[in-house]
Amino acid sequence: MKILNLRSMVWACGLAAAACGALALMFLVPASDLERTSPSELVRLGNDCLKQDNPEKAVDYYTQALALDAQYAEGHNNLGNALAQLGRVDEARGHYEEAIRLAPRFFDAYSNRATMRMKEGDLKGAEEDYRMALQIRPDYAEAHYNLGLALAAGDKYEQAALHYASALEYGARTPQLYNNLGVALYKQDRLGEAADEFRRALDLNPRYDTAQANLNAVLGFQEETQLYHGAMNE
Repeated sequence: MKILNLRSMVWACGLAAAACGALALMFLVPASDLERTSPSELVRLGNDCLKQDNPEKAVDYYTQALALDAQYAEGHNNLGNALAQLGRVDEARGHYEEAIRLAPRFFDAYSNRATMRMKEGDLKGAEEDYRMALQIRPDYAEAHYNLGLALAAGDKYEQAALHYASALEYGARTPQLYNNLGVALYKQDRLGEAADEFRRALDLNPRYDTAQANLNAVLGFQEETQLYHGAMNE
């Protein structure tokens, strides 16, 4: 079977799908072509593989990119993402740290390392990394949302609500975001505001059972409170 080189495969939309699919072995870059293949092109191919849920093949491409340029911060960051998906956490951490060392203002690398730390239960480390990402890019909606999750996991609901609100301010719009903001407000006894956020979540996804249950709980609690105060005033 003939091994094709990248220069013979400039097919507008089909290259990435073929490279990451069942015929993936055909599209590995031959050693003789590495010198003529740019690291950025290899990283792009790796990114396409990640989008198609093929982290194993993505690792191959990112590794080839770094063989050509070991100082390529984006390659280290993206290799970290692929390794993290494969559960190779220690290796992923090393590549995130190398990306940050090479590019100290690489906010995505801080955010990605934070997400990994949060999954490991290191809420303090995750919070620090998300804050670093936001210090570099204050309008980073995803980092605001994820920092909110980390803060809420540590029972810091007031701060969590502020970052959820910032995520909304910078363009994030998901049922989960509205629901989590509602929970953070509920934890502060801001019941009316919490109910509004649960309703917004349901506007986006009427079948969102968690938001519906949360809204029902808030409305039930409000009704019980009103009945209690009414009885006290009789």
